[in-house]
Amino acid sequence: MIKCLFLIETGLKVGLGHLKRCQVLARAMMDAGWSCRLGLSDPSLIDAPVTAGFDAAAWVADGLDLGPVDVLVVDGYTFDPHLVNRWRGRTGLSLVLDDMAERPVPADVVLNHNLFGADLDYGAYGCRRVLGGPDYALVDPRFLSTGKAGGDRECGILVSFGAADDGRYCVPMTERLLTASPDIRVDMVLAPVHRQSPEIAALQDRHHGRLTVHHGADMPDLMARNAVLSGAAGLTVLEALASGMTPVVCRTVDNQRFNIPALRALGFPAFDDFELPAMADAAITASKAESARPAIRLDGQGPRRIMTALENLVPARAAAQDSVG
Repeated sequence: MIKCLFLIETGLKVGLGHLKRCQVLARAMMDAGWSCRLGLSDPSLIDAPVTAGFDAAAWVADGLDLGPVDVLVVDGYTFDPHLVNRWRGRTGLSLVLDDMAERPVPADVVLNHNLFGADLDYGAYGCRRVLGGPDYALVDPRFLSTGKAGGDRECGILVSFGAADDGRYCVPMTERLLTASPDIRVDMVLAPVHRQSPEIAALQDRHHGRLTVHHGADMPDLMARNAVLSGAAGLTVLEALASGMTPVVCRTVDNQRFNIPALRALGFPAFDDFELPAMADAAITASKAESARPAIRLDGQGPRRIMTALENLVPARAAAQDSVG
């Protein structure tokens, strides 16, 4: 059995994108018989619904005292880059998830599953293998099922700017959409930790029956019934593409900036900053368009390709342990 430990940055400031994509990989590993544990930098999420079904514990300093592991996976932006080196004696192989190729880490394998992942230069990382591009996309299979189902969608717009959004983006965007077009419906998603505000309640009253507010949501279901995503250019972009939606997104944090030209190259409206009028107009136009969205293929085999690459590199001792155990 291959033993894998994930060290994942989580919390209000970084959102849930790191956690969500690591869970997709961990779930595929567990389905294949691997042993996985999640170390989270925010202990409050250990017993939260978002980690249900996973063995999760607090990530403190250099990690969890689990003894040696075969594969160490690290995902975040602020961890000490020397962390991987300090784990050398306790792990057979290290995998670091990266989005910008700007913070060299001495990992064995670097994974960038974004649309632009294969175009970045990882020469400074000194890794043995780079896994880049959407062939390695870590997207929940439920989104892919939604995309394959096809069929007619409501001309609704899903407004979701990520778990770090406290309403500063989704509230004005939703107000603009509902005011500008009287015939559309909006699903607006807030993170579960953000409570209903008087501003949001007033928004629902003004647009009764056309706005549904979700504090946390089953995103595959919401993406199945809406035609357009209006939000941030993070992990949700890949989920939207897998679901067959048209993304109309902007950069809200620096690590999303490479997604903007990549999306434009595919023909999608993408904005460098939160440009409210232009984004709303583009979302409304996209929701009413009859033409098919530009093609992007996500086949759902990303986790399997990653695991195959790891299996080919993991030290022989893992295979020997597997044959004994």
